[in-house]
Amino acid sequence: MLRKLLVELVHRIIRVRARPHKATPIQRMAQGSVSHNGRTCLPSTSIYASFVRQKLIIFVKAPRPGFVKTRLAEAVGPEKACVAYTKLVTTLLDRLGPIKEVELRFAPDDAASQIAPWLRPTWTAAPQGGGDLGERLRGAFDDAFAAGCERVTIIGSDCPAITANDIVDSWNLLAQYDAVLGPATMAVIGSLL
Repeated sequence: MLRKLLVELVHRIIRVRARPHKATPIQRMAQGSVSHNGRTCLPSTSIYASFVRQKLIIFVKAPRPGFVKTRLAEAVGPEKACVAYTKLVTTLLDRLGPIKEVELRFAPDDAASQIAPWLRPTWTAAPQGGGDLGERLRGAFDDAFAAGCERVTIIGSDCPAITANDIVDSWNLLAQYDAVLGPATMAVIGSLL
């Protein structure tokens, strides 16, 4: 299912690149090519927040020994692997704290109480649900779009190098493309329009 979802995203990207649309002034401002009030807008400036409903969804796992970082646990033990995972998640969430529209999608579905300490005042949480990763990703995208979001980015929880600017950049790129895949060493940032 994940492979099918990624192939579908790539096909959408190819279709969009084959027929680029004319950039609006707001899109040109996001690209830094237009001045506004004497200042050039930077690509990482969220100029869409007032106009477009955006959401960041972070897939997280309950910090349970033996459930997270299982390959690492083989080398260091499940307790230390769980501590490492918790540190990675905490670091990421601290970096993304300025973003208001965030949903933590957690697994397993009974982990709401373990995820609650990670929530910020404007953030929400929901279970990932059943199925393979592709089905859970599709479900998260579908739920966000059904709730009225126009630009949605999904990331994994243990990629602490991602910043709030990276997320804003993905939303800005969604003004031009139907899908955005971001490179990362251990994860993929996926976004849909």
